[in-house]
Amino acid sequence: MTARAAFFPGDIIDLLCPTPQDIRFSEIATRLSRVHRFAGGTREQYTQAQHSVRLMELCSKSAAPYALLHDAHKAFTGDVIKPFLDALDTKIGVDEGGLSRLGLAFEWVIRGIDRALWSAAGLAPVLPPAIADEIAAMSAALAGHEVRLFVGADPHDLGMNELLSCARMQIWDQARARREWLNAFAFTTGIRVE
Repeated sequence: MTARAAFFPGDIIDLLCPTPQDIRFSEIATRLSRVHRFAGGTREQYTQAQHSVRLMELCSKSAAPYALLHDAHKAFTGDVIKPFLDALDTKIGVDEGGLSRLGLAFEWVIRGIDRALWSAAGLAPVLPPAIADEIAAMSAALAGHEVRLFVGADPHDLGMNELLSCARMQIWDQARARREWLNAFAFTTGIRVE
């Protein structure tokens, strides 16, 4: 069985078995600059590309390339928000580990895409646990900040912490988001892509 998906400019990728050869970072940057955080439910068009660059800036040098790529799978899946997955888990039911079969399958597909992305970027295909912990903590802190700034909600009402100051961030347009993501990619990996 395959799960072949087509992406401009004619790329066909099997989402069940993505390979590093399937990855074109110029297209990843373009797609991430078009995918909006919180499924587009923001007062301004805050992109996944800008979020990823911001997270990379908050992380250590060793975590930075993984932080930049932490949501790059959304170039293939869009921004599927966690509350939607939680709702599905509620309807389907969860096992002792806290995940439904659907949740496990979703995570499995995303991890396969992540491994292909990391390998294509010259990174280890398995995320080191200390780096995973750092990215998870900084991503959660940044998400709380983004909820207040761009959604207009109190992150505490959503069970989130707000560990970053609530200073205003300038929203990048699509072209700048793409350019900044590609610059950050070159800076963290040494791979320049146009």
